[in-house]
This record gives sequence, structure tokens and C-alpha cells, in this order.
Amino acid sequence: YTVPDTVVRMPGEPISITANLTSITIPASVRNISLSLFSSNCTMQNITVASGNQYWSSVDGVLYNSNQTIMKYYPPCRPDEEFRIPDTVSTLGDASFYLPRYLKNLYVGENLTTVEHVAFRTLERVYFPGNRPSWLNAMCREVSSTVTLYYPAGNATWTDGSMTVDGITYKTASYDPEAEEPVPDDGYTVFENILWKFDETAGTLTIAGKGDMPDLASKEYPWSTLGYSVTDLVVEEGITSLTKNSVVNIYPYRVQYPSTLESAGQAFMRLNNQRLTKYTVAEGGTYYAVDGVLFSNSGNVRTLEHMPYDYPGMEDYVIPEGTTAIADYAMIYLNLGAVTFPDSLETIGYRALGYSSITSVTLGENVRTIDPSAFVGCTEVTAYTVVEDNPYFISENGILYNNIKTDMIAYPYSNGVSDFTVPDGVKEIPRELLYYSVDLHTLTLPASVISIISEGGSYDTQSALTAVYVDADNPKYSSADGVLYSADGQTLIYYPTCRTQDAFVIPSAVREVENWAIFGNQNLKTLVIPVYVHTMETAVNPRDCYNLTDIYFQGNPPNFWNNGDFQYLTTIKQITLHYPEGYDGWTDGTWTSASGYTFKTASYPAGTAP
Repeated sequence: YTVPDTVVRMPGEPISITANLTSITIPASVRNISLSLFSSNCTMQNITVASGNQYWSSVDGVLYNSNQTIMKYYPPCRPDEEFRIPDTVSTLGDASFYLPRYLKNLYVGENLTTVEHVAFRTLERVYFPGNRPSWLNAMCREVSSTVTLYYPAGNATWTDGSMTVDGITYKTASYDPEAEEPVPDDGYTVFENILWKFDETAGTLTIAGKGDMPDLASKEYPWSTLGYSVTDLVVEEGITSLTKNSVVNIYPYRVQYPSTLESAGQAFMRLNNQRLTKYTVAEGGTYYAVDGVLFSNSGNVRTLEHMPYDYPGMEDYVIPEGTTAIADYAMIYLNLGAVTFPDSLETIGYRALGYSSITSVTLGENVRTIDPSAFVGCTEVTAYTVVEDNPYFISENGILYNNIKTDMIAYPYSNGVSDFTVPDGVKEIPRELLYYSVDLHTLTLPASVISIISEGGSYDTQSALTAVYVDADNPKYSSADGVLYSADGQTLIYYPTCRTQDAFVIPSAVREVENWAIFGNQNLKTLVIPVYVHTMETAVNPRDCYNLTDIYFQGNPPNFWNNGDFQYLTTIKQITLHYPEGYDGWTDGTWTSASGYTFKTASYPAGTAP
């Protein structure tokens, strides 16, 4: 809409068409404008003031006084997510910002000294050019507490991490004002210090700019909602690092990295989607690709960083000679077969081949470091083999040990052995031996085993174990009826996954039930928990015992149960909690824990629990 050039005054009563206007042109004749002309719910995107107007001016669709020292009005539907207050502006006038709908990033000018009433709806970040201003309280009166206030690095008038303004605490963070700032071009959108665009037709997500990817929560990246619509991820030259969350929730078939990329954190693992087939990397940098598999080169260390989940030919993959390391998570979850390891290999990282379907492992003479979880969950391995010249590891009966056979590194779960006794002299075994032994029915621990190490993750219910036995002279562990305990009997360590009994009474000596101790047994129907148990992580105990129908308590609800997280137990719809008559804390019919989980209940005469 163009205001006629005969108009001198634009009064406060809104003209009838302003509610639907997206742009308005103000002639040189206008002297007075009442800003109530534009209601807060209007659709205004752009205001243009004709040259020659002695009272008003505009820049990029925003309204100012004639010399642009006072910002008068920011159109609420202006589509840009970023706005820089000009350095000429000393005052933000009343309602100059009033609930703009799309503004996320606001850069404050150098000379701003006065802020009248302003209000923001979508603002996420405010960048200040110097000291904490005296008008900060005025600006923050109608700003969400989720806004982050950025200040120049080294400025002592701000506090790092958080700052309370007018009773509300805001996040704060420093930034480098001298750093090169991204300039949007060719369809790109500015996000933090980078640029991005998405071609919906081609399915290509392109990330450009200079420097490190900002380290944020996954949902803060604007492309995190694109999901399966992304078929190609292209990271342009200039980007130097990715973060572990930057590729969450996108599932490309192909990934292209620049030569400038120096660090990717755990971003490779997060790209472990079932569609990824290929990496391409520009020459001359830290990373490179060999036939679509991602590698890195740092000095004398050549690392296999990541194999795509849907990589063709992985069933008989030959790792290139010269590779010295397999990175953490590099080949996790993959449908592998007989992988050939190079003679140059020295290191295998955390969960490097974890949960994969690799069938056999032969290690050369130079392998010197194997993370305890490198082969976790590899249930299809039939044998581990180590060449005789390796000074660090040995294999015996297909089992992988350290060179002096005190530590068991990995057990071949598909070796066909149903009853296994750990050799005397072995001091350490992996806890996963209890959970992934698909062929093993009984396990016997000698007196020498004093450590069952956990790799720190969750477990699966693939074990066929029905009993674990422990030598009577073992100083650390004991067993009773095939169940594994600490030597003093006070800690329940493992209830075999395939133990055939349908009821289990935790012995009265037990004080603690370890995480994952009662897990995945489908024969268990009744569980009795004695009153003396004071520690039991309910999120994983008892977990995935889907035929469990009754749990008996012998006293008041224990604290660990009353405050427990029952996200897995509540999937067992038929479960009933039984409690002795006369004890406090229970309610008949149903009982709700302090954390809000409700169960069926029934009382029984005290002293008559199974």
C-alpha cells in the first residue's frame, strides 16, 4: 500500500486495510505517524519511507526517525531471523519491537543508550558489543528466560554461564567480536557462525561457513527436523569441526566432507543410520575416504573412522594395509562377515566392532591395544585367533586373552561349547560373558577370578546360561543354586537368564542387587524381595522378565522401590505387588510410587510369603 503524497498525518486510528498489509510506502509529505496504526497482530513485513522526508526514514524495511538515532518500528512479520541494530541508533522507541514473529538473533549497536518498552516472542540470542548496559533490565522485561546473552570475550562486566536480570536468570556466553561472520548467499540461512541450506528437490543438506560447528543440543540445529528427507549431506570447505549432536535425526545416503575438517567428535556414530552407504572427502586434509569408508591420518596413525551402515561388500571386508587403528564405534552394529585385519593394525577402540555380526577375528603381530568393549555383543564369532609373534595377546581354544593369560578379553559366543570353565589363573573376565553366551549353558569360575568388568553399557537377553558356579576358594565371588553373588553373599550379581525355576527368593543375606542382575528371564514368575535389601536399581531390575506375575515384599515399601523408575517393569501388565498385612506405606488394590507409577497390590498374612 502506498500512502497518497498529499497525506501529512497518519493518525492513531488504524486505517481499515492495515490489518492485512505486508508492506507500506510512506511519502515525503508525512510528518506525523502514530505507531498504534499498526496493531501487534498485523502482517506487516516492510516499511519504506520516500527519500526527501525530513521526519522519517527507513532502512531494510525498518522505520526510524530522520537521522536514524531512534528506531521507531520493526515490522512484526519481517521474515528475517537476524537483525542488527544500526550503530547510529541511541534509542529503541516505545514498542519499536513488539512481538516480532520470526526474529531469533539480535545484534545490539555500539551506541544504544536508551530502551523504552519492547517485547519479544521468538528471540533466542542477543549479542552485546561491550559492557553490560544500564538498560539491560528494560530489554529483558518481556524476553523469554531461554534467551542466551552473548558478550565479548574477556569483558569483566558480565558473568560467564548465567546472569540474573530483574529476578530472572539467563544463560550467558562469550563470543569473539573480531571473528569472521557468515554472510548469507545463494539461498543460505545464517545459523550461529555458519550457513546452511536444504534443497528439497534433490534432498541435499549443505553446511558452509568457517570454523567450528557450534556445540548445541540436537534439537537446536535447524536441520534436525529434516529426518529422512535428507539424502545427501554436504559439508563445504571452511568448516573445521562437527559435533556429536549436529547430525542427529538426519539420515542421508551419502556424506561429503571438506579437506578443512579437523575433528568430528562422535558425529560418525550418529550417522549410523541404516541408509548410509558412502563417504566422500576432499583431498589434502585430516580425513580421507577409501571406497566410501571414512579414514583419518594424523602423523603415523591411520585410523578407520567409520564404515557406513549399508556399505556394500562389508560381508568380506578387507581393511586396507597401513591402517593402524579402528576408532571407537567405527564398525558398530554392522552386518559384517569375515573381516580381514591388516598386519599394520595396532589399536581397536571402544565398541569398535560392537554388536556386529562379524564371524571370525584374526589379529596380527602389531596389535597392542584392544578396548575391553571392542567386540561387545558380537554373538556370531566362532573363534578369535592371534598370530604367534604377537607379544601382547594370545588365543586359546578360540578365546582372546592378554599375553600372560590373566585377563580374558573376548569370548567366542558361537563356538558351540555348552559348558565352560574359565582356566585357573585368569583373574579378569568381561561381564558380557554372562549376557551374550548364546551357546553356553553353564559357566564355572575358578578361585583366581577376582574381577568381572563391565564395559558400561546396557545388555541384551541372548544368553543361554542356566547356572553360574564358583570355586569355593574364590575370595571375591560365590554361587548358590547357580546364582552368582559376592563372596559374602550380600550382593546379588547375576540371576541366569535361562534359569528354569519359576520362583526366586532373594536370600536374606543380600543387601544389594547389582544393575542388570535380574534381566530377561522368561521362566521367572514369582520374585521375593527380603526386607534387608536397601539397594536395587529398579530401572533395570527386574527388567524384561515378561512372564513375571508376582513380587512379594516382606515389609514396608523400601526407599529404592518407592522412588524407583519403573519404565520397563510397567510393560508387564499382569504384575501384582504383594505386601504383608499390618505394614505401612501400602494401599490395597493399587499402589502408586512416589515417582508416579501405579501397580496392582494384594496383602498376605505376615510371615507367609513364598
